[in-house]
Amino acid sequence: MACIAPLVVKWSWRDSWITSRECTVEEAVSDLEQYREKYPEREVKIVLEFPEVSLLEQVDDNIEAAIGSLRCISATIQDEITQFASDAHQYEGKAHAMLKAWWCPDDTWTSSWHSGNLVEVMASLEQNRESFKGSVHVRLKYLDTVYCDEICPGVDSAIQALQQGSSHAAEQVAPLLAVRFQRAARRRSAWGNPGPSWGHLGASWSMAAPSWRHLQGLVVGTHYPDHAEREYSSRCVECTLPVDRYCHICGLALCKQHITMKAMSSGSKAQASVPVCQLCTEKATKYAATRTAMRDTRAREFRSHIQDNPVAALSGPLLENAKDCAVCGTEFGTVAGLSMLRHSCCACRRALCATCYCGSYTCMGTGRCPHEMQLQVVGIEATEKVCKDCLECVTARVASSLAVSQFMLAADKYLEHRRRVIRFLDNPGAFP
Repeated sequence: MACIAPLVVKWSWRDSWITSRECTVEEAVSDLEQYREKYPEREVKIVLEFPEVSLLEQVDDNIEAAIGSLRCISATIQDEITQFASDAHQYEGKAHAMLKAWWCPDDTWTSSWHSGNLVEVMASLEQNRESFKGSVHVRLKYLDTVYCDEICPGVDSAIQALQQGSSHAAEQVAPLLAVRFQRAARRRSAWGNPGPSWGHLGASWSMAAPSWRHLQGLVVGTHYPDHAEREYSSRCVECTLPVDRYCHICGLALCKQHITMKAMSSGSKAQASVPVCQLCTEKATKYAATRTAMRDTRAREFRSHIQDNPVAALSGPLLENAKDCAVCGTEFGTVAGLSMLRHSCCACRRALCATCYCGSYTCMGTGRCPHEMQLQVVGIEATEKVCKDCLECVTARVASSLAVSQFMLAADKYLEHRRRVIRFLDNPGAFP
């Protein structure tokens, strides 16, 4: 049975956190009850801690709310910990790998001590079994907690002491890891699902084609999802080294060695700027590829509407507000001393870099994009810029619009002539 560590509460008045008190949930509630009448409206800061990680940080407006939060939320979190810790056996192997061990000859630490993880130290003892016959000093730790510190008469007893200490350590460390990884799995499942909604796009888009309706139910949009809620921990979940970054998808605290950088899209120039853990690498890769495909699909739907409805007025811009180019994945900003500005095509609505927008960074040597067309967008009369991919269909749309305008003008002239003839035939004397 896993040994579950109790929740620890740190509480203080919000304006004096430096003097916070560390105690159990029951002790914190008792303390606050004593101040209920004296400071009823004073703000209270509460932190619920599990070993190595803070599970909750919040500020309540008054003591009554703080007491209610402690009683309700602490019970919920404790139930969650109990549930997650039931799978602690799955993390016993990882717990063993995270233990640090030492051994040296005799009963004093000398310059000849050997250190490493548990497996390495036990292997070192085995290698020295024949050559070393004296007493052995062994030590086993996880962070600041010592699980074994003994002087053993020989190598066999030293190995046995380490094994017993590691079993005891695993019973306490595995539940901690289970809670951190299971909470991360829940955040991983929620990240990007449902993700940025496409429903607001269909609300102001006048297309009636069936091909647009299915887009409203898609869960991947042009924006890359924000990072998940980060766990409050100062130690890497994989190796106990100081935290350098947090996984963007599941929020796990990780050191430099266990962070992998992934790109937001699958474009050829996409920069690896999103930190993820090993467990989230596959999801980050798939999400980037899906996001790129969805941005391309969205652009084709807008472009096809222009082609299929050459004279119908378009809805408002609905331009992408993405941080990277929809085609090559270049992030907007300053790259290698060059300013990468975001260019928005008013036909397909994509956010593009200068090269993907016009075909070259300098836009055919002009320094300014010459692709400007009148798109007949609702509420916009000025000409708008379009990308090189939309130039052909927009040109055809403008030509069709001009042809229809000329046709309507000629029709108005013939209609006016018809009206004059009818008035003459009805009353020739009154006709001027």
